[in-house]
Amino acid sequence: MLGDVSGPQRAPRSPLLLAAVWLAGAVAAVGTGLVAVNLVASQVGDPTVAPLTRAEVSRAVASPSRSATATPSTRSTPSTPSTRSTPSTRSATPSARPTSRTPAPVATRTSSRPPTQQPPQTRTFSSRGGSVGVRCANGTPSLVYASPANGYTVLDRKAEEGHVEVRFGKDGKEDNDARIRVVCNGSTPVQDTHG
Repeated sequence: MLGDVSGPQRAPRSPLLLAAVWLAGAVAAVGTGLVAVNLVASQVGDPTVAPLTRAEVSRAVASPSRSATATPSTRSTPSTPSTRSTPSTRSATPSARPTSRTPAPVATRTSSRPPTQQPPQTRTFSSRGGSVGVRCANGTPSLVYASPANGYTVLDRKAEEGHVEVRFGKDGKEDNDARIRVVCNGSTPVQDTHG
C-alpha cells in the first residue's frame, strides 16, 4: 500500500507581498530609465551659446579688420557643467591681436539698396449689394472676389486706372448705394468714397 507522499509544503504567497515586489521592481526600472535619459540628453543636447563678455566686445569693436564671418572659436569645456563653460560658436570674436599696425579699410554702407516692399494685403469691403475682396500689390489693386448679397447680382466689375470697381444690382437695375470702389494706399486697399 502506498503511503501518503507529500513533499515539503510551501506557504501560500500573499498577493500583498507579490504586489510589493512588483512595485519595487517597477520603481527601480523607471528610476534607472530616467537616469539613463538624463545622461544621454546631457551628452547629445544642443550647446548653449554664452554671451560675450565686455572685454570680448571691446576687442571685437576695436578690431575692424575682423569680418562678421570670422572663423568660429570654441571654449574649452571642463568636466563640471556650467552655463558659461559649454562649447559655443561665436562669430566676430578675435582670438589673437593683429600683428600688423596697418589700419584696415573701413567698409561704408551705401544707400543704393532698394526700399523694402511691403507684402500684398487683401481686404474685404461690403455694401448692401454684396462684398468684394481686393488685394494691393506694389500700389496696384486687383479684384480677388465679388460676392453678391441675397437678391443682388454683380452687374459690372472692372479694374483700371488704379482702382477696382464692382457694381451690384437688383432685378437687373443698378443700385448706386451697392457700388464698391477701392484704391490702394501703398499696399493697403482702401474704399474710395469720392469716385
